[in-house]
Amino acid sequence: MFVYLDTSIPSFLIREHRTDPEIIEMQKATHRLWNDKRFEFVISQRVIDEIQIGKRQEQVELRLQTIENLGLLEITEEVEFLANLLLQARVLPLNQESDAIHVAVTAVNGVPYLTTWNLKHLANPNQQIQFDRICKATGYFSVRFLPQRNY
Repeated sequence: MFVYLDTSIPSFLIREHRTDPEIIEMQKATHRLWNDKRFEFVISQRVIDEIQIGKRQEQVELRLQTIENLGLLEITEEVEFLANLLLQARVLPLNQESDAIHVAVTAVNGVPYLTTWNLKHLANPNQQIQFDRICKATGYFSVRFLPQRNY
């Protein structure tokens, strides 16, 4: 089964170990997901672009190595159209264009799941309803979020 990864997943995979119990649990869940052979992970160029913005070059390189063999989905005109609709409908704040791209790439390509640690703008139940409404109204697949904490 295909799963689209946003930038938070490779970041948690290589993140230095912390002492905060919540962060430790998030890292463990991310590693369990990553090692689950039921899933084939895909990304878009937006994930690569976001990773390259990192300030610490050694961390950037580790994240890039993590994703180098993943399938790459294109950011097409359809993806940009749907992302713009999500922003225009204020489903996401106008400054969250990257999040809109992640949702749109997933929906346009019919990827069953998107997984993220972005609980504010992406993987939250209120957003899910709005994403579904816009995607269905425009003839695209609904985006479902793979619940990370269950891993």
